[in-house]
Order: sequence, then C-alpha cells, then structure tokens
Amino acid sequence: MKNKYRICAVQLDLARQMETVEFIKGFIDFIARNHYNTLLLYLEWRVRTKSVDLGKAEGYSAEELKEIIGYAAQHGVSIIPGLATLGHADLLLKKEEFKPLSELRDGSKGRITASPALDIDLCPSSAAVRQLLTNYLTEVSEIFEASSYLHIGADEVYNIGYCPECRKKTETFAGEQELFLQHIKFVHELVVKLGKRMMMWDDMFEIYPDILSEVPRDVIMVNWLYRENVPCFYGHFSNQRFEDWLERYDRLGFEYLIAPADYTFSNPQTFTEYAENHHPAGGLLTTWEKAGSLMYKYYPNIAMVGQLWGGEAEDGGQAMKQGLKQLFSMENVLFQHAIEAYASQANYFPTVSLADLTIFDFNGPDHVLFHSLQAVTSILTQYQGRLQDTSGEIILKDILFDCRFKLLKMRCAISCWKYFKGMRHEAFDQLKKELESAAQEYIPFYEAYRPENSGNILRHQFGNWLTALDKVSTSTCHGCLTVLFAQPDYYGAAWSRILVNGKELTCQCFKCGGKPYYEVILFLSDDEEIKEVRFEVFGFGGQGIAYVSGKTAKGLYIPAAVSAASGVVEHPEMILTNNVNYAFLGLHDVQSAYRDRSKAAMISSITVTMQKSE
Repeated sequence: MKNKYRICAVQLDLARQMETVEFIKGFIDFIARNHYNTLLLYLEWRVRTKSVDLGKAEGYSAEELKEIIGYAAQHGVSIIPGLATLGHADLLLKKEEFKPLSELRDGSKGRITASPALDIDLCPSSAAVRQLLTNYLTEVSEIFEASSYLHIGADEVYNIGYCPECRKKTETFAGEQELFLQHIKFVHELVVKLGKRMMMWDDMFEIYPDILSEVPRDVIMVNWLYRENVPCFYGHFSNQRFEDWLERYDRLGFEYLIAPADYTFSNPQTFTEYAENHHPAGGLLTTWEKAGSLMYKYYPNIAMVGQLWGGEAEDGGQAMKQGLKQLFSMENVLFQHAIEAYASQANYFPTVSLADLTIFDFNGPDHVLFHSLQAVTSILTQYQGRLQDTSGEIILKDILFDCRFKLLKMRCAISCWKYFKGMRHEAFDQLKKELESAAQEYIPFYEAYRPENSGNILRHQFGNWLTALDKVSTSTCHGCLTVLFAQPDYYGAAWSRILVNGKELTCQCFKCGGKPYYEVILFLSDDEEIKEVRFEVFGFGGQGIAYVSGKTAKGLYIPAAVSAASGVVEHPEMILTNNVNYAFLGLHDVQSAYRDRSKAAMISSITVTMQKSE
C-alpha cells in the first residue's frame, strides 16, 4: 500500500545543534530529492528578534532565515518554525534577564527532583511570560510569513504548579490540568491571530487526559513515538499503556501527524503501517540532539521515510532501496543489506560514562549485536572509495566512523563486564589507545562540516569516555557493592538512594535500556567492613531489588536479614536470596504518583543487615 501524505515533513534540531546556512541548504536539496515537501526547523529560542536575541553565535538572524525559506521555496519545500512556548526553555532561562520567568524561580527543585534542578519550564501564570510569547511569536511569524503553520512545542512540561502563584491554582490535579489547558488556549489564540495554524507535541495529554476534549479542534497534534516496533501506542512517561491515540484523534475530530525518529529503520516503517488503519494528515520525521555527531549517518533512514511517505514505495524495504539508489547511485544488493542492517541500529552516536561500564543487563553483553555490527563494518569498508559521487562517500565515511565507535563502546562494556566477573578480558590500555586514535581521526572530519570550534563537544565526550575507563581499570584498589535491580516498567522515574553503614553512597534513577533485570556496580572504600545496606526509593513509580552483595579487602558480604522496612515494600524477604525474585519498593502506578505529589515524595525503604560469607 502506497502512502501519499499531504504533509511529508522532516525536522532539523537546530536548538541542540546549530548548523550553517549552507548545510541547511544542502539538507533541503537532499530532502527535496526524496519527496519531502516540508522542513520543520526546531529552533526554540534561537530566532534573533527584538524581544529575544541570544547573540550571533547562538541564533539565526531574520536575514539568514529568510534566505533559507526562499531557497526551500525554490525546491518545493515549505518551512515550519518549531518553538518552545512552555517547556524546553533552557536556552532562554540560562540568560540572567529571563530567569524571573522560570517556574522554579523560587528555588524549588520541581517534580523531577534532580540536582541541580531541571530548570527548563516557563511559568504559565506569569503575565511577563505571556507578553514575551506574544512579542516573540509575532516576530517569528513575520519572518516565517509564508508558512501556514507554527509548532509551539509544549512537550515534557513536568514542572507545572511549583512557583508561588501556580501553587495556588494546582492544589488539586484538576487545577494543574486546567493551568496547562489555559496556557495552550492562550498560545492557540495568539497563533490564530497571527494567521497560522497551530501544531503541538501531544505527550502531555497522556498525563492530562481530562482536558483533551477541550482543546480547539484546529490544533494539529504531533504524535511522537520512537519505539523500534509500533503495533499500537505505548505512551512516553508514567507507565506503559496500550491505548490507540490515533483512533481517539479520529473520533474527536483532530488532525494529526505521526512522528517517528531517524534512530532506526523499523520505527518509521512500523509506525507508518500502524497509521494505515487511521487517517493521519501526514508525518514528521524527527531528528534530535545531533551536537555530538554529524547528520550524514542518518541519511539512509531519512531518505527511506521520504520515499515511503511521498508515495513512491509500497513498503519500507522498497523505500529504503530507492533511497539508497538516490544516495549512493548504486544498486548492489550486498551493500544495500549492509546499510539496512546499520540503519536498523543507528540510534545515538556512542558516548560513554561510568554508568555505561558499571550497569549491565543481567544476561550479560549482547554478542549477537556486536558480531552483526562487526560484519556490517567489514562489508561497508570494502565500498569506501568506490562510490560514484563525493556526497555518498561522506555519508559512508560517517557511517563507518559511527560503527567504529559503537564497536569500541561494546568492547569496553564487554571487557568491564568480564573484569567485574573475574574473567579474562581485553586490556584497558589497548582500548584507550584505540579510542584516542579513532578520536584523532574523527574530530577533524566532524569539524570540516560543522561551525567553527564545534569539535570541543567531541573532545569532552571522548575525555569522559577515557575517564570512565580509567576509573574501572583502577578499581582494584576499591571495594564494590553489586546490586541486582528489577524494573518491569521503565517508563517511570524512581530514584534510589543507597546508604552503606549509614553513609550515602549514591542517589540515582537506575535504568538499563529497558532491560527488566540489571546489575549495578558501585565502588566502595577497599578497607570497609559492610555491616548494613539501606535502600530508599522515591519519585515516580517503584524499584525492584533482587539481591545485594559486597566485596572489599575485608571479605565478601551477603545479606543476613532484613532489619527494617518502611513505606510501601512488597516481599522484603526476597532480597535475602541470590535469585531473580525481588522485593519491590514504592508504587507500581506511576500516574498516581504524578497526580499526588505526596506519593512521589514518600520514601519506601528497606535496611539489610550484611554478614561475611563463609
């Protein structure tokens, strides 16, 4: 079945990574060849206007944007501005003059109790915020005069009701929903006055479902979902829920776009197939957070989606074949399959922190994925220098660099896992040497296609990677606490504070890429005698803990007894036995904790007395 979407759109995330005007023009050439008719420039607050000007290095002038708009029009591509009118206002709020507009301006940490506070949300009760939005949206609308649409953002706004003024309005959860609704209605009225039609991300209506029916029906909902397989809608935060949101929009009379991402081949393919049973107005392929790598490696997936939504292909496989022919000017079957295999696991450019080398799937490393990527790399390397055009060579080179770093990350993780298990492993010094060599090759390539001095972010990323390897390789002088966690629903955000002998060791939201069981290694002083381990869980949802053990120079320590438990704790005795049965601390229902802040603040704890293993 061929899909011919009225709105066939792709996005550039210029808020997280500014690109040059010349790059954006080249990107327009690329998407036009692949049947896109719309480009959403996700700018947030980077449009330089009279009311907001982040500076030449941090924003785009009206002249630059008009040049891009005019160039796109010549290629049959419409430009939509993507803004951030409530959440994701960090670009604005880091400027001193705009800090009074923050919802957390009185020092509150907000709903997601990170440290430092996640200060990215504007205050929906502030008259100054409304005036700024009126001015900024008016100025942006004048620049994007030819666009029929304006995307207002409004996603992931978790800090509503925390400033003194908003707290009065949100004493009940119904009040919190109403506050969000009134803000959306205010922005909608403004957008309509400017002669535009409003688009918005729709994820907050999962959290505020009671107000959806009151949203004006001319709002276009942008339904984003990035799972590898999309047989239905699963949600984003506060429990995985199996709801058919597209059916709901059809029933309520909303127009909507499906919005997969460029991370994998199967996500946009299956999302499109799921939507065939509904009536989307089109699709928006999102691309996010490309500051730490180049865009080119994602071109196969971007080309595939354009071919699929532009009505040129029956399915994702045919669309990929046509897209690759356009990109590389060749129809070699082996090359095509290798690119498809890579595109299925493109995801993020690899970065490594200590957590990546100390948190492991209970079943160990994925050797199948490693050897698959190794084979893909070997095949694609044979085609370097054999392609017919320079652009194809650049794309292939970027893909091969990404494969190289992905394989290095996997090798580092496998070596660390084996190291902690007492098994033979690759030498850390050799891994560091290879990483330094690869980084020295990649950074100049990256800098050749990015604005000046942009390579510093890579130097920082690779520096963190080397530091993490150093910490693991020198951990022989430390003791270790090993915790087997269980998390059947990773859509929440439960924080776990771990105390050893009464002293806080760490406080984190532990996850492992959606794996239900995972081990976490935490470093201790090597001369410590482990007498007691206490777990405190709070936040959104709960945390399963199956087992805890520790090892220092004083010996191996295992659980002896549960000496205390408080809050909501199920089966505390399970933590005493070394298997996958688990104690569960906190609430299973994330949504209830979101609606009732006292539940999120509640601490559920378990204290385990430890003993030396004989």
